[in-house]
Amino acid sequence: MPAKAALTVTTVQPVQSSLPLKLPANGTVVAWQEAIIGSEANGLRLVDVKVNVGDRVTKGQVLATFATEQINAEVAQARASFAEAQANALDAAGNADKARTLQASGALSEQQINQYNTADKTAKARLEAAKAMLAVLMWLPARELAVPSLWVIW
Repeated sequence: MPAKAALTVTTVQPVQSSLPLKLPANGTVVAWQEAIIGSEANGLRLVDVKVNVGDRVTKGQVLATFATEQINAEVAQARASFAEAQANALDAAGNADKARTLQASGALSEQQINQYNTADKTAKARLEAAKAMLAVLMWLPARELAVPSLWVIW
């Protein structure tokens, strides 16, 4: 007696057909990608907001502008501190060089020479700190906040 087939297979010819373009569904539609817009410049006064909720914005469009008085004053102060630190560093370097040339003559004690060398290193460190502070303030974009790509404001 022949074995009975365990599985029945039916073959058909493929047929092209259209699916409905509309598919009813329940749910909420939300943005595929959400971006939080903000400024890293704390303490700045917002002068003007140029867009509203629902507005379409394009890349490079200005969303808001900030007051520049505070930024300009901080940059001027940082430039002055940097110039002062440069002058102090030059003076300290010159004094340390003179102290090192007098070291062999015994005109200065070892302690005095160490003080001049320490003052030189301290002045260089203060110069680097002033340079870093100026660089941070110069980096602040913060006159305007612009859009990086095409969005709708929510």
